[in-house]
Amino acid sequence: MRAFAEHLGVGIRTVSKWESNGGVRRPQPAMQAALDTVLAQATAGSRLVSRS
Repeated sequence: MRAFAEHLGVGIRTVSKWESNGGVRRPQPAMQAALDTVLAQATAGSRLVSRS
């Protein structure tokens, strides 16, 4: 979690809150744009998709 937060340039508490809310919380538009950029740059093998 720490490495992911550092990669995004956000605090570990931010990522922790995202995970603890079970996906209910939506990131602010600027943070969503950063997440979209990281996802677009990720290789197919490094992407993890969780579906319930």
